[in-house]
Parts: sequence; C-alpha cells; structure tokens
Amino acid sequence: MIDAVKWPRDRVGEALAALAELAGLEPRAERAEVPADDQDLDTWLVDAAHWIGIDAEPTAALYPEVPALVRACGPALVEIDGAYVAVVRARGSNVEVLAPDGARTRIPITSLAAALRRSAEDKIAPEIERIVEATQIAPARRPRLRLALLEGDLENVRIGGVTLLRRAIEAPARVVARDLRLAPRLAQIALLHLAGYTLSIAGWWAIGSAVLAGHVDLGYVFGWAALIVTGLVARSLAMSMMGPLSVDVATAVRSRLFVGALRLETDQIRLAGMGVSVGRICEAQAFETLAVSGGFLAAFAMIELVVVAVMVGFGSAGWIHVGMLVAAMAAIVIGTRAYMKTRQQWTESRLTITGDLIELMNGHATRLAQQPAEDRHSIEDRGLTLYVRRSEMLDRRISWLRVSMPRAWLIAATLGLAPTLVFGTPSVPKLAIALGGMLFGASSLGKLGEAVISLVDARIAWRSIAPLIDSSHTAPQVAPPTLSNAVVSPFQPLATLRGVSYRVPRSGHEVLRGCALEIARGDRVVLEGDSGSGKSTLASIVAGLRQPDSGLVLAGGLDRPTLGDSGWRRRVALVPQFHDNHMFYGSFAFNLMIARSWPTTVPELEEALDICVELGLKPLIERMPSQIHQFVGETGWQLSHGEKNRVYVARALLSRAPLILLDESLGALDPDTMILVTECIEKRAIAALVIAHP
Repeated sequence: MIDAVKWPRDRVGEALAALAELAGLEPRAERAEVPADDQDLDTWLVDAAHWIGIDAEPTAALYPEVPALVRACGPALVEIDGAYVAVVRARGSNVEVLAPDGARTRIPITSLAAALRRSAEDKIAPEIERIVEATQIAPARRPRLRLALLEGDLENVRIGGVTLLRRAIEAPARVVARDLRLAPRLAQIALLHLAGYTLSIAGWWAIGSAVLAGHVDLGYVFGWAALIVTGLVARSLAMSMMGPLSVDVATAVRSRLFVGALRLETDQIRLAGMGVSVGRICEAQAFETLAVSGGFLAAFAMIELVVVAVMVGFGSAGWIHVGMLVAAMAAIVIGTRAYMKTRQQWTESRLTITGDLIELMNGHATRLAQQPAEDRHSIEDRGLTLYVRRSEMLDRRISWLRVSMPRAWLIAATLGLAPTLVFGTPSVPKLAIALGGMLFGASSLGKLGEAVISLVDARIAWRSIAPLIDSSHTAPQVAPPTLSNAVVSPFQPLATLRGVSYRVPRSGHEVLRGCALEIARGDRVVLEGDSGSGKSTLASIVAGLRQPDSGLVLAGGLDRPTLGDSGWRRRVALVPQFHDNHMFYGSFAFNLMIARSWPTTVPELEEALDICVELGLKPLIERMPSQIHQFVGETGWQLSHGEKNRVYVARALLSRAPLILLDESLGALDPDTMILVTECIEKRAIAALVIAHP
C-alpha cells in the first residue's frame, strides 16, 4: 500500500510544492529542480522549502515515539527507502497522504511507522532472530519476544526521515490570524460571555424583584437558580475556549519575537548593549501576557458595560444612570492617559536600572580593583531613588483605575436614585433593575480599569520590542537549492571583494573605503593592521554578517542574493573574536557540531574527535568524565581561554566551508599550541584568512 503512494526522488520538489499547496501554506509559484544524486536530501528540502516561501524542519524521534510523530507530523514528507510519502494530516488511526497522481488516500499510522522503523530494525534483525531461535520457545510466542527485544535494543535509537512543513514565520499577521481561526473563535467566546452575563442579570433581576415585592416562593427560587447556573455554564465555556486561544496567540507572538531576535543585524545588537537586550526580554514576556489577557478582559468589560447601560436605562433612574455610566467611562479614559504617561516614565526607570545592573555586574571585578568604595553605589542609589518615586505615582494611578472609579460609580449612582425616591414612587421591578445595574456596573468598571492597565502596559512594552517585530518581517535571502548547494567551481576565487566601502551606523565613520581582496584555493592570507583599522569589519563583510555600503562581494563567483543566506554560510565560515563567541550549555560534542545537524552521527563524531586531536584537545577530552559528551558552558565543565579558542576553530573546520576566516583566534595560544592549530588549519582548510596584530 505504501509503495503505491511513494514519490520518487526525482519528483520530490513536485511533492513538496503540491503538499504545501494542499495544506494551505500558500507556496510561491517557483519550483525547485531535481536534487543531485550525491546531495543530502534533508538540506535540499530545507533550501527548496525556503525557495517556495515556506519552512521545512527535518525531525527525528526515539524508536518508541515514532507512531506519535507520524500521528502529529502532517503536513510532512516522510522518507521511505529513498522515496517520499506526502502526509497531509492524521485522521483517526490513519494518515491522509497525497499520491503522485494527485489522489488522496489513507494508510494506517502503524504501517507508516513500521516502514520508518524498518531500516533500524533490519540492522539488528539477524541478531534478534538468533536469540529467538536460541530460546526455543513456542512459535506462537515468538512475535511478542521479537517485538520486546527490538524495543529494548532500539529504545534510545533516533529514527529520522520526517520533514515537517509549515508556513513561513514572516507571514503577515492576517494570515497567522486566519490559520488560528482567530475571528470565529473570538466571536464564539464573545457570544457565550454575552449570553452568560445576560442570563446572570436576568436571574438576579427575577429574585430581586420578588424580594422587593415581598412575595418569594419556590418557583422564583428555582427560576433564579436555573438562570444563574445556565449563565455560569455559558461563561465557563467561554473561559475554557479562551485558554487554548490564549496559548495559540502567545505561541505565535513568541515565535515571531524569537525569529526577530535571531534576525537582528549585528550592529543593532552591538549598539543596543546587553542591558537593553535583557530589558527587551523582560518587556517581551510582559507583552505576551498583558496583550492577550488585557484584550480579552477589555472585550468582556465592554460587552458587560453595554448590557449594563441597557439595563440601567430601563431602571428607575433611567437616563441619569446612563449619563453617569458614560461619565465614568470618560473618567477612565482620562485616567488611562495619565496612567500611560506615568507608566512610560516608570518603565524608563526600570529599564535604566536593569541596564545599569547588567553593566555593573559585568564590570564588578574592575570596580572592586579601581573604583573608590564610597563611589561604587552612587549610580544604583540615584536610579533607585527615581524608581521609587515613580513607583509611588504609578500606584496612585493604578488605584484610581482599579478601585476608585468603581466606588465613585456606586456613590454617584446611589445619589442618582435620590430624585426618583424623593419625588416619585418607582415600581419594584425598575428599582430592582437599577440596583442590579449599579452593582454589575461597578464590577464591569473594575474589569475595564484592569483591562486598560494591561493594555497600556502591553503598548509600552511594544515600544521596546518593536525592533524585534520589525526584523521578523525581513525575509532571509533565499536561492534555488541548485545554487545554494552548488559546489564552488575550481576556477573561481573563493572570495572576491572589489571597491568595498563601509560606514559605522549612527556615527557614519568610514571604516573601509575601496577595499579589494581575492582569495583563491590553497591561499593562506594574513591580514595585519592596527586596532580599529577595520580588520574585523572586513571579515564580517566577507562572512556575510554585515552588508557593505558599496562595492561587490562574491563567494565562489556568486553574490549574496544569488546564493542566499544558507548558500553563503556553506562557503564561508568565520571564527569571530573571543568576546563574540560563546560556549553553549550543552555537551562538548554539541558545541563542536553547531554547524551540522543535531543529533549527529557516529562518523561525524569521529571526524570531530580527529580534529580535536589535531588541535591539541585530546588531553582535555580524556580529562573530562564523560569525554566528548561532557556538559560544558557556564554551569558545566569550565574550559580555559585557549581551550575555548580551539573549540571555536574546530567548529569552523567542521562546517566544511571552503574558506575559513579567523579573527584574532590564535593570539591567546602558546607557541606550541599555535603550531598545532596552524598545522590543522593548513591540513583541513581549503583556504584561510587569518587576522592578527602586527
């Protein structure tokens, strides 16, 4: 059954486009060409997906978890014996797949999972069969024994071959809202809340009228209970629907912020500083929570206030209460403007002291050594004094919106009943409606005050995270996979620069002017210059981390738009200066293999070990308890400055890029170690540009 729905390798690009179209991912009209026979299909699929405007993610699962992966993977391409199955979605115990002839059919999840597992099972099948035969148990019990042995031996084996497809993260907000079914889900929640609130009001009106009229019987009590319970059920349903919607919206926002952070320009991050970056993280978390919760709360409050306005309009005070309710809402608007101004000032103080704290923590050792003790806390004292003063003002604004306005409404509404009670004889039902409207109005005004506080906080947080959102809209440069994965021609220079100029953002200082450079295969170029002369800037331009203001930059004879971002990274690998590198908290192997797919394979680990031996890292690996799988980083095994530098060099060499750029990566090494590293680079790198001081 599975063989009938397989797409052959030479039609995988067609399968990718057809599946994306069927899944509603709206791919572009471009079609990727057929991958080469020796090309890695996972890499090709990622590049081909980017080329047609969607995202693809190769994934894997442990052997026992493969059925769950198959159930949740659609839309996805699943590799089976060199061909592909196009999974649309799961339906019960089956998955719907798209066949090469365009037909849609269903196959059991168990069958597809078994096909995925088969390659791993075949490797140990003879040994399993030998063990089963040796046990000499009854034939009827042997299948269960084989299954148990397979699950035991393959429990920790990862099964790959599944490439998930999804909409590109930079898709417009309206498209994301449509995918989440935001409008219909919001409408359902609003209608349920309106129905529940109206039923609750009707219940309290019924019992209130009976009490004020002095005749309460069992029928009134049962009617009141039925209305209250029904209203409670409706509002509970609304709240239960609001939870998943909040999670979906927050996930979409967080994904957009995460991608935006990764796509920020290098100079944007450097000029902002660590303190501003930490502040953005805090504001991003606040925005996710406040925008979603405040939006729902504001919607509920407005629905309730509309109902309250209609309710008090039919009460004994009539238009007097309606006018007072409108005046209360106007007062909240005025209070909101005052709160916004105060909240902005408070946020500036909080971000300032956050930034100062980060900077002072980084420079704490310097302060202890060089700053007089009586001056060490002057910055914190000034910042905290201003922060406390603005916090007190902010608390007063919050109390006005959250507490004072609902109470002021109750007092004013009570006074509004005076003319009717003094000069007239209100009917019992109208008086009950008026009293109920007063109480419900106070509750709704409190919710509105809470909502505007959340929405104002979210708006102010938005100002801090706006650069992240803006950068997330910038789509990466993409190229057809045949170009991004193309092998560099042996007749083309690996890097070519002509007339390259660059100015520093903000200051406009010209760092480079009319630079020219050519690096061919086998070249070993040393670039020397004084500090601040633009050596690192030139390296970052060659590596594609910065864009020149003018001039031509080529890698293997092709420019950045032709190769795309991924194609450029495959041709040039940069080892930045030490302060721009980082050891991630993870295994030593993970830190080595960042440029490769993870989890890695045994041959790739062996290659990494060989490079580490050549770089003189063998004693370090043998010293660590778990060797290459030892956790390192800030809270793991601590590496010296020189050991970290050699790990950074190993990363670049393991990327297999033809051109390696080393920005002052050898200066911290002792002479013997430098000779080892130089010999390894000479052996492994096709070409290298080494930046050093004279």
